[in-house]
Amino acid sequence: MTKILNRVERRLHHIFYPAPEYIIIAGAKSYYLRQNYQRLCGQIQILQSLFLTFSLIIRYWQRQSRQRRRLWSLKLSKISSNQAADSDRQPK
Repeated sequence: MTKILNRVERRLHHIFYPAPEYIIIAGAKSYYLRQNYQRLCGQIQILQSLFLTFSLIIRYWQRQSRQRRRLWSLKLSKISSNQAADSDRQPK
């Protein structure tokens, strides 16, 4: 029985002896991962704000171009209606 207990104790010692070192290494790696995660979250926020700004600029530009097209078509219709009115007034 003592041989079995000695063997079990050696096995457990072999298994658990390096545990504190592994815990320290795992703690350092988790700290490194937390630092990278925080940095990544900051970069994601910057990208989100850039995408939001970019989409707002695109929407504004699209509205402006629509308004310009409307104004252009109004100007063209006024010009063509003025020309039609002038041609009706001129004697043939």
